[in-house]
Amino acid sequence: MSESASSNILSLWPALVVAVAWGATNPFLRRGVKDSERCPSVLSLDVHPFLRPLVQLLNLILNWRVFVPLAINQSASILFVAVSAAYPISVVVPLVNSLQLVVTTVVGSMLGERLTRKSLLGVILIGAGITCMLIDDNSSH
Repeated sequence: MSESASSNILSLWPALVVAVAWGATNPFLRRGVKDSERCPSVLSLDVHPFLRPLVQLLNLILNWRVFVPLAINQSASILFVAVSAAYPISVVVPLVNSLQLVVTTVVGSMLGERLTRKSLLGVILIGAGITCMLIDDNSSH
């Protein structure tokens, strides 16, 4: 990565924060929801079918393993709106969406999820694509 491309990506640090927050919370959300499906719910009352989705939502909110990563994830979504308004959308959206996939893969593997060759190849290709995008964006300015 050229020096101008690396300085360009550092100037987009708010977008990087969003990507890391989204990517890091995905495996924890997945794990928290799986755990909540295995455990008996706090509100396991027999409720009317119309109210069942609301009770299930309340159970997820009361489960800190779901609520904490969800709160971080949604806070990053608010930051994403601000970042999208402040930086070129043609750079922010691909950068955030692709990097969050990389972070999800890395954090997931740190939590014991299997890292396949396809996932590793995807991470490498995403890195190459981001580099090309940032170099091209720098050369056009």
